[in-house]
Order: sequence, then C-alpha cells, then structure tokens
Amino acid sequence: MRKGKFLIIGLCALSAAALLGWSIRKAPFTASIRLPREFEATVVVIEKAGEREWMVPKAAVVEPEGGNGAYVFRLEKLRAKRIGVFPAGSSGEKLIVKSGLLAPGDPVLIDPASIQDGAAIAVTGGLDERSLVQLTLNAAIAAVNEASLKESMRFVSPGYADPLGFDFRLMSGFLSRAYKEFAQPRLEVVDSPVIEIQGTEAVVQGSIRLQAFYRGRRSYLLGGSDSSNAVWMRMEKLSAGWKLTELTGLRPLGLDEKFMKFLGAEVGLPLNAHEKVEKKEFCMPCRSKMAERFGTGK
Repeated sequence: MRKGKFLIIGLCALSAAALLGWSIRKAPFTASIRLPREFEATVVVIEKAGEREWMVPKAAVVEPEGGNGAYVFRLEKLRAKRIGVFPAGSSGEKLIVKSGLLAPGDPVLIDPASIQDGAAIAVTGGLDERSLVQLTLNAAIAAVNEASLKESMRFVSPGYADPLGFDFRLMSGFLSRAYKEFAQPRLEVVDSPVIEIQGTEAVVQGSIRLQAFYRGRRSYLLGGSDSSNAVWMRMEKLSAGWKLTELTGLRPLGLDEKFMKFLGAEVGLPLNAHEKVEKKEFCMPCRSKMAERFGTGK
C-alpha cells in the first residue's frame, strides 16, 4: 500500500489556521452540508505476478460481454478509481491481469460491478484497522489540498466535540470560510504519526507544519521552517469508516491554542463575558503575526 502522509490532521489544521486572515465578522455559519453517499465494499491487496502483471481474485475483475474493456476498481482516496486491465491467464480462483497503472500493494474492490467510477467507499473488510486509519488520513489530506468542503467533512464524525466547544456544524463553518480565505495548502509531516487502536477507537499523535497562500504570499499558518505543532486526535469507527471525533494541539501563528476558540466565535461558537474580553486582546498579536508572515494584518 502506498505510504500516506498524516492526512486527517492536515484537514483539521487547515480548518483552524485558515481563519487567521478573517476580518472581525459577526455572521455565524448556519448552512447545512450534504455529504456524499458511501458504498460499503471489501477490498484485497493485489500481488505482483510479472512485469506489469498482477494476480487478483476473479471477483475483483469486471469483464463486460465480448471480452473487451475489462477493469478493476482501485481504492484511491477512499473512492473507487476505475483501472483498465487485460486478462492474461488464471490460477485457481485468481486471474492474472496486465496493467501499467497498478502498483504493488494497491487495494482493489471485490464484486465492484454495481459501483460507479469515483464512488465514495466505506471499507468493511480486507484490511486491518491500522491500515484503514492510515487510508482515512491519506484521503483527508487530499480533500484539504483540493479545498473540497464536502469531501473534507466526510471524514469528520457527526458526533465531533472538542474541549474548545467545536462540533460538526461549527467545524463545517470553519472549513467553509477557511477555503475561501486561503489557497494551495501544503501540509508537511515532521514525524511519522503514532497510531494506537483499541476496539472502535483510535488515537493518533504527530507533528505537522502547514503553509498556504494568502493575498499573494505563501507562508506558515501552523509551525514554521524550524518548528511544528504537536497534535493529538481521537477517531471512532462508524458504519461508514473511521471518522474524526476530537482534535487538540493546534497553535495557529504560534499563538496559544485558546486562540482557536476566538476564531470559532466567528462561525457561531459561544463565548462567555471573560472570553469576549480575551478575544479583543488577541486581535493585536494576531494582526502582528499576519503582517510578519503574509505582509498584511488587515
């Protein structure tokens, strides 16, 4: 399986950091989001059989009538990617197929005839849970890089809740405004993530940096050239796969993590009287950091 980056952390990191360029606004986020339907499927990892030849279960290969246009569905970003193959033999319950587009360790779908190209997939069998968590991380960072709100929120649990008060709706609003303000995010994983799984719960820890474009200049939103953010996240396994339920450790522009709550107030996260005073006190440090990194604090 292709080694992925620390992906879902990047999803939430961008959702937080990208709000740093907001002007002070009062309109909370209220729009609903319609997530893509996820199709349950079992996968299997292909085996190399020769030069550009692969051993796959017969049930993974779709052969239309006439023998032309055979294909498999590779799992890519937790979506079905149609890959054309040429059947070149068989061995028991497996077929040998030729394709220059497959690679060792690629997972392909079993019995995919009813699946359409590009369909969102919830893997229900064929891989261990650690691999599924890593695939989720991989797919989430791809969603961030594409600035896709629907695809990003696909990897957040409906029951998301963190110590600062964010829930699914507020996280959706956070990302929506983030993608409007910042462009071309670039996530760098400083250390490989540590994944611990206990039943239907997973804890992931790692260190990240995040850059993006803002008003014509690229700079760091999280971490820097010689620093990073140590992040902690909790995930839960639902019927539609592993989803993010909690995230901590984000320090946008190097400011205190509580600054995240003040950013959340711009999309409807409630503040008490003391926090409203603190929020005003954070305005000047934020503008100063923005001016330092992006050439403007406005």
